[in-house]
Amino acid sequence: MNFFERYVNSKLYQYTDLLFKMIWLNLLMILTTVVGLGVFGLPIALSSGILTMRGILKKPSMNVFQTYFQVIKTKWKTALKTGLIYELLLFVLGFNMTFFYTNLDPFNWFNFIALMITTFMWLITIVAFYHGLILTMLYPVRFKGIFKHSYLLTVGFVLRSFIAILILFLVLYVILWIPLLGIIIGISGLLLIIAYILHKPYVEIDSLREDFYKTLESYLQ
Repeated sequence: MNFFERYVNSKLYQYTDLLFKMIWLNLLMILTTVVGLGVFGLPIALSSGILTMRGILKKPSMNVFQTYFQVIKTKWKTALKTGLIYELLLFVLGFNMTFFYTNLDPFNWFNFIALMITTFMWLITIVAFYHGLILTMLYPVRFKGIFKHSYLLTVGFVLRSFIAILILFLVLYVILWIPLLGIIIGISGLLLIIAYILHKPYVEIDSLREDFYKTLESYLQ
């Protein structure tokens, strides 16, 4: 066996291949978000990126470009509708947080308690956004059902949810200091980490596990 064959069959090659696929996926997600003017592009990029990332981990030989745009082609409408609702909710909660924070001086308990409640809701809505996009990919049901179960999954695995939130803000902080890192691998790297942290319900809950991998396999064929 020559050097090239040993390299192709080595762990180093597998990790290098994964890195390049993540960079490629990251650029595709950035492009989708920019073309979609941020607000419209982000939910489409995230939903397709989530399934593509899981596909890379399950089948390293998959074609990132083909899988990514195949998911967009079949699911962009539902992902956009779901994403816009969560984004609107995050905006409203964020506005309320700002309002209560600016009215803390002079201090009063009502604004303080209201700030704590809206901040908590804003944080768990970020994770519910993630679950909502996945559930939208899996089930052709009304948003009411998606909305309810996304929060149930967030609260049901609350420790993992808050770990994911901490990592999200840590990654954003690093990207602010090193913008180039965000362009190269920021979003896909975050999805890789989040995929391990928040994927537990899609492993432990039988119905979710079966439906998730059934949907994933349909894009890997």
